[in-house]
Amino acid sequence: MSSKRVAVSLAPVLALVLASPASAVNRYIDDSGTDAGMCQSAAAPCKTINYALGVGSSTDTYLVGGGSYPENVIIGGSASLIGSNFQPPATAGAAIVDGGGGVGIMSNTTGQIRGLTVRGDQHGIVVASGSPTITHDVFDDPQVNSMGRVDIKSPA
Repeated sequence: MSSKRVAVSLAPVLALVLASPASAVNRYIDDSGTDAGMCQSAAAPCKTINYALGVGSSTDTYLVGGGSYPENVIIGGSASLIGSNFQPPATAGAAIVDGGGGVGIMSNTTGQIRGLTVRGDQHGIVVASGSPTITHDVFDDPQVNSMGRVDIKSPA
């Protein structure tokens, strides 16, 4: 077989490999971590949710260890944000996403938002689009929440 035929016969296979989406992975977050790298190791988690979302994919699962995360989080695609006491070195206790005077989590995902303590003076969670599964979350904002804990704007 000539080298020209080999190159032509491998072209469709190479095109399929290059067009295949990357597999979803777990990303680890712990408030004792460092915002560096790709957050793919429980032994070396990232410190903030937003950093992990920035280096990850919209299909990944973001495992949030116990601790406090004073962030306004925006999650999309089919990504999932899950409270997790992964080992090592997760901080024990609740994973608290605190949006302060704004929104804790703005959701545009079809994934899960599970096992988190969510705070935000405007809303804990706003579902702007998509249809996330929201389960086992706690809403304990110590401030008056004048607009409700979860606001569903999405028609899904």
